[in-house]
Amino acid sequence: MTSLVNLLKDPPPTHAFEMSENGIAFARVGEPGKVNFAPFDTGVLQVSPAHDNIQQPQVFQDVIHHIAPPNGHRRRRAALILPDYCARVAVLDFDSFPADPEEQIALLRFRMKKSVPFDVDSAIVSYAMQTKNGDKVDVLAAVMAAEIVGRYEAPFRAAGFHPGLVTTSSLAALNLLDPDHISMLVKLSGRVISVLVLDGNTVKLSRSVEMDDVRPDDI
Repeated sequence: MTSLVNLLKDPPPTHAFEMSENGIAFARVGEPGKVNFAPFDTGVLQVSPAHDNIQQPQVFQDVIHHIAPPNGHRRRRAALILPDYCARVAVLDFDSFPADPEEQIALLRFRMKKSVPFDVDSAIVSYAMQTKNGDKVDVLAAVMAAEIVGRYEAPFRAAGFHPGLVTTSSLAALNLLDPDHISMLVKLSGRVISVLVLDGNTVKLSRSVEMDDVRPDDI
């Protein structure tokens, strides 16, 4: 039975890639201390929640082939860490939250509909219930246009990767945090600064702001 369960479970990724307008940071998961970085020329990637981020697909593809050459027909597993600003992450509170997953997704789409610059009905929605007090529930939700996710995944699939895990920069960085009472995570990636505020292990606020100029006073 243990062998059957292990067979059905998705294995962990072999590679991790984090994208920004400046380039791609990458590492083999088995060698986390050996992190490398491949820079982009200006304009290769332009982060936005509303339009295709990869402005020069062939250049993007060439960089991936350079840092992780195709390995014959053997498909490798990848974790993709996308820029915060191409998604919308929010903490939503509900007086009551349905038990059925389809109803949960529908309710989250309804709540996020007016706060995203894309069609939320066709978007990819991921969420986690954080706290529950009686019927009241706090939910951490992330929403991203399906087309944007697909465009990020496509060049990795072409290079022989299976992107089984896709997340955003600041949500991935939460794994580095050892929260204690009220904590704040501030992450700068390119021209976007993201702030997450936690109360213990519970995210209470998430904001990402695109900046015209990345200067210490502006930050």
